[in-house]
Amino acid sequence: MTKPKPKELLKQRGRPTDYSDDLATEFCRRVASGRSVLSVCADLDMPSDTTAYRWRQEKPEFRDKLALARDERLEAYSDQIRALGNRVVDDESFDPQRCNAAVNAIDKAARLQAPKQRIEMTGKDGAPIAVNHIEAVSEMTTEERETFRAMLLARKQRAD
Repeated sequence: MTKPKPKELLKQRGRPTDYSDDLATEFCRRVASGRSVLSVCADLDMPSDTTAYRWRQEKPEFRDKLALARDERLEAYSDQIRALGNRVVDDESFDPQRCNAAVNAIDKAARLQAPKQRIEMTGKDGAPIAVNHIEAVSEMTTEERETFRAMLLARKQRAD
């Protein structure tokens, strides 16, 4: 959850809304270092979350930079987990249970912040997928019954 910003500071400084390559690069650098988009947007020198999400929709170059930054953030999380593991091995006074709790928290954050995988399924030449719904085998043509029979036999062989 982001901290509310004092209205006086926002009025004095203003938040950047105009896209620039330098601002986008700095924004993505902060995301790549392990921070969430909302956390970066909480910084007064960064655009608001509304602006950042608008840039992602309108600016393909920002969308690509942000996707790369999110991938790099996963490496940052991996490094944090590795460092905690090394501390447990090297420092006998370091509590392994605390390390385990920290690793679980970092892992959960990584999974929650991982880029979403979206898959669009289409039929031939981008058309919708054709689905044939048949109520009973008796309604099938001879060719459809043979295809269905072969499919069932193949499935049975894979299960065995």
